Amino acid sequence: MEIAHYLIIGLLVLSSLSGLMMSIILFAYPKGVRMANVSYALLLLTFGLGCADVFFLRTQLLGHYIHVYHLPLWFTLSFGPLLFYAVKFSLFPSYQFRGTDAKHLILPILQTFSVLYFVLQPKNIQMEVWDAFIRPIYGPLEYSIFLISLFIYTVLSYRYIRYKIALSKRKGEQTAVENAEALRVSIKYFSVFATLYSFFAVIDFVAYRFFFVNLYDVPGFTFFGDVMFSAMLLWLVIRAKVLLRNTTQGALAK
Repeated sequence: MEIAHYLIIGLLVLSSLSGLMMSIILFAYPKGVRMANVSYALLLLTFGLGCADVFFLRTQLLGHYIHVYHLPLWFTLSFGPLLFYAVKFSLFPSYQFRGTDAKHLILPILQTFSVLYFVLQPKNIQMEVWDAFIRPIYGPLEYSIFLISLFIYTVLSYRYIRYKIALSKRKGEQTAVENAEALRVSIKYFSVFATLYSFFAVIDFVAYRFFFVNLYDVPGFTFFGDVMFSAMLLWLVIRAKVLLRNTTQGALAK
């Protein structure tokens, strides 16, 4: 079990650093679809910070910072929208961000302000807010919304890809079809990792709420969720590397 623990810690470090480094590369990358690259870079940045947060939680290197909400690194409600816009801008490079798109930013902005507000409070106030609000109310609600929104935006991304494939086939644009197919592979495998991660999260919720069993006290249970969380990010990093080999298409393209 000790070996498995260190392997998971190493995986969290690897995925976090890979995501953060690739996000910097994408921000500076001069080719491709700029908005797709920026959206994807922000996705890797927030995901990388999330993995770093889990790393600190598992290792408790920061002492009294015993939970992810004690650090300004947990921005999970941004994952879904950023993935969606990385796909959308990649498929439709001429698309312009509109006022109606602002609705997708409401939850990420609210979460960001909530996290930053909590972090800036004195330590004694943080613990009071943690015991009275975050642990019993905000935490479960935020985590549920995170899983639901990630599923919804992944499905929306997949539907946009199917639409683009059908549209490109009608127009006889074979290169666009191939790029969209490669994009579909990316989203398909990402959805598999996300589904497995959600599966462990749902099991934990059901066990705790209905059977009063905290599975995080069961040796090895957290490993599975951490592996899937890291796998999602590492897969996105791998597909970003594929992007850098293409000079005309946007994020996740072949």
